[in-house]
Amino acid sequence: VTMKKLILLAIIVISTSTAFAQKIKLAHVNTDTIAAQLAVKDSVEMKFQQYQMKVQQELQYEQQRLAQDQAQFEKTYLTLDSNIVQREYKRLQADQAAFQQETVPQLQAQVQAEQRKLLMAVEGKIEAAVKKIGKANGYTYVLDINAALYAAGTDITDLVKQELGL
Repeated sequence: VTMKKLILLAIIVISTSTAFAQKIKLAHVNTDTIAAQLAVKDSVEMKFQQYQMKVQQELQYEQQRLAQDQAQFEKTYLTLDSNIVQREYKRLQADQAAFQQETVPQLQAQVQAEQRKLLMAVEGKIEAAVKKIGKANGYTYVLDINAALYAAGTDITDLVKQELGL
């Protein structure tokens, strides 16, 4: 049993106990359908790909810098004192390790954070539209159709799409 289903069950149990005190008006909405359409409208995928390309360029730049440092070292190491060679070799190894262990994971985390930010913006718009439609139409509860085992209430998906300009 998923968390959404447990929450739905709790809402139903609570609402049936108060059903005698007030009339309950239920609606449902298909947020997956709306999210997909809104993501297209808001160019979420394009924005995410642009961000990924920017990060990829940063990674490539850093890799090129490391490769140039390595190439420069290989050109000159025969002419250098052995202490300098050892020190420079350790520095190059440390730079490469830092790139693999710090820079790459940090940039990957930035990409994931950007993706979350873009998706949360879509979810926020949907939530605001659902609340507005629900309140305007006097619904006590608006459930996501994907969390409902059975949905006999009004489907407000089209109203939410209209509110979002879809």
